[in-house]
Amino acid sequence: MSPPITLKEAKEAERRARKHNLEVASAELDDINDCLEDMQPNVKSVCAEVVRLQAAARAEQRKRAREAAAAKAADKARVEKTIASHHVNMRVRGQHAKTFGNSSSKSVQNHAVVPRRTTAVPKKRKMQNLVPLVLETFPEDCNEKPGSSKQ
Repeated sequence: MSPPITLKEAKEAERRARKHNLEVASAELDDINDCLEDMQPNVKSVCAEVVRLQAAARAEQRKRAREAAAAKAADKARVEKTIASHHVNMRVRGQHAKTFGNSSSKSVQNHAVVPRRTTAVPKKRKMQNLVPLVLETFPEDCNEKPGSSKQ
């Protein structure tokens, strides 16, 4: 049987245990610090890479937005040009193009340009309709032979 432990011995054992625990904890902290120091350059490079990728993504997004805006503007210009040429064609043909107020491109866009319908009669039929009218109006002139004149 072992002799009983005195209070002084118990305190000494507790102090040694604390000292040992502190040494172990200190060694673990040193290991952790070493690992962090080893990883620090990697962390910095990873952070720099993340920042670079974010900047590239923002630049790509701005580029796509510019391209989309340019395509939209080109489509709008093409539509306005088509409407304007149609408007001019209606004027050239002598037909009325409705613009409803002013002739700005907006009003032309909002209201379709509709050509006026005409009842076209072929030229030959027009001439056939005129012959009886001429005969009724000038009967004496139509009885004469061509080349002979009344004098």
